[in-house]
Amino acid sequence: MLRSLILLLSIIVLWIFYLQIQKLFYRHKLSSYIDYCRLYGYSQAEFYTNKSKGFIYRKRISVSEIENQLKIFGHENCIIPSDTIIYENIAMIIFPYWEELYDFIVKRHGGRRFILFYSIEEKKDKEHLQRPYSHYLNDECGEFFDEDIIIDGDLLDGSIGYQRYSALEDFVNDELKYWLKH
Repeated sequence: MLRSLILLLSIIVLWIFYLQIQKLFYRHKLSSYIDYCRLYGYSQAEFYTNKSKGFIYRKRISVSEIENQLKIFGHENCIIPSDTIIYENIAMIIFPYWEELYDFIVKRHGGRRFILFYSIEEKKDKEHLQRPYSHYLNDECGEFFDEDIIIDGDLLDGSIGYQRYSALEDFVNDELKYWLKH
């Protein structure tokens, strides 16, 4: 009985140690992305491990700021309640890489992807409710970065600007409608 308990505890400790080593490996691999996030005021939301591995950082933005961005991109009649908590999320996720071949067309899936998305967090009683990150992240969304591309602030700024329109469209068509129904 005691041996079984010691074996079980040692397996649990080894598993936790393995997960921490894995997290350190990805932290090293994505260190320039993490530096960028910290520099621009994003805080770490999660180490993502659902079918892929990476880091999600987020920054709270005001309702007036998101409404201004929506107006710039043509959504003037979007009304968001003033007590809504909105986050701008940026994620660098490494998905398993694979390709599909359609005659001469090659469609790439997975790889190192940078993804921008907006999410809402709702306070109910003393809980904070939000949709799971797996809803926003898949191996086809965001911008694909080859392994040999060095990630720096200019590259990420350009990618954020490039993805902002589609992220705001998804926010209006999916996220906002979901929370207004609930």
